[in-house]
Amino acid sequence: MNVLTSYPAKSNEAIAINIYDILRDPGPLAEHQGRQISELIVEALNSDKKAILSFKNLGGLTWSFVKGAIAKLYESFPEEKIESSISLIDIPPEEAQFIEEVVKTKKEFMKNPEKFK
Repeated sequence: MNVLTSYPAKSNEAIAINIYDILRDPGPLAEHQGRQISELIVEALNSDKKAILSFKNLGGLTWSFVKGAIAKLYESFPEEKIESSISLIDIPPEEAQFIEEVVKTKKEFMKNPEKFK
């Protein structure tokens, strides 16, 4: 099962977030850039809107970017809300798998932080 959907959210109440258009950087992207994207996602979630993230024109993703953009959301929002409200588009399958790996690790850390010491 995918952590996040890989198709556009089916809603008239959606915010499209084209990461490249916002950051103007093809990558590799850093955590502070991920936090910029996270702020936009938080805005959507707080407004009960869907967030559609476009990865068009981006190079390889980094762990720190994904952590800053998506994984940290699990500290503030219920898993169900995140996973039903965020869609990934224009992303190669291996990059989507990478995001799933980062998110899975974040969830494991939140359940058992001692395991990571």
